[in-house]
Amino acid sequence: MRFNCCTPAVSSTIRYVGYSETVPTGIGYRVVVTSRRFFTTRRTTSLLYHDLVSQIMSRFPRLIVALGGLFVLFAVARVYDTATSLTLGPDVVFDTVLLVFTGLVFLYVGLKLPASDIEPQHYPHIVAWFLGGIGVMFGFLVLRELHPAVDADWTIGTQAIAFTIGSVGGLLIGIQRTRAITRTQQLQERNRELDARNRELDDRKRELDHQNRRLENVIGIISHDLRSPLSATSGWIMLAETEHSSQYLPKATGALDRMGEIIENTLALAHHGEAVVETEPFSLADIATECWAIAGSSTAELTVVDDALLWGDRLC
Repeated sequence: MRFNCCTPAVSSTIRYVGYSETVPTGIGYRVVVTSRRFFTTRRTTSLLYHDLVSQIMSRFPRLIVALGGLFVLFAVARVYDTATSLTLGPDVVFDTVLLVFTGLVFLYVGLKLPASDIEPQHYPHIVAWFLGGIGVMFGFLVLRELHPAVDADWTIGTQAIAFTIGSVGGLLIGIQRTRAITRTQQLQERNRELDARNRELDDRKRELDHQNRRLENVIGIISHDLRSPLSATSGWIMLAETEHSSQYLPKATGALDRMGEIIENTLALAHHGEAVVETEPFSLADIATECWAIAGSSTAELTVVDDALLWGDRLC
């Protein structure tokens, strides 16, 4: 949308896809300012949100490491507290094993995740599975608590089991799922690169086929042009031998010179690797006269009745 404002005291014009309407300047100005402020604020909020999410996700491995360290420290502190109070029992040992196991898993994942092939923009998938696993397990415990026919206690052991299964399971599933998504995207990108490469090869093949056809045509023309002066030379030499006269030798020499020019032009064409594509006009009568001068007979006479203008590329 384009707004063309005139002087503040007169009017302003609002144009949108060819439609124009003259409105008071104040209204037009308010529309412009309000629209710009709305879209600017919305864009700024979106950018701030994405920056905040990116910063949090970039620190996700550190948060996992810190959480794992807290679990290990909590387990060690609980064992020390129960051991000093002489109340260390099998339940405490089992809960401690669960906490230590969860903490070690978190530490391992947090340390290995930055060095893996998972990009930080995919960390939200892992977080979603991590929180989802915890939510599913504690939701299961809530349903057990609400069910009238099920007797369940919210003990530390029950909570430790639920948290261990939900967090570790969700974290590992999230990593595997995210890795699968990453590999799928990498394969798709690789397939796009291969498709582009195949298209380039197809274009190159068509270009080479076109050049081969042109070269075959050029070779056919060159072979014909080489045979003509060679035949003319042989004829002039035979006449010179038959009549014991040297008057035909200059014509034979001219035919050989033409062969040399054709060979030089052919070598230049092969050196550049491209066929001549520039054409120029030439007279058919001139070409006929030149050909007659090379292969004509002394007992015959060439008469050009009509002339025509042709376009082509001359070798010499």
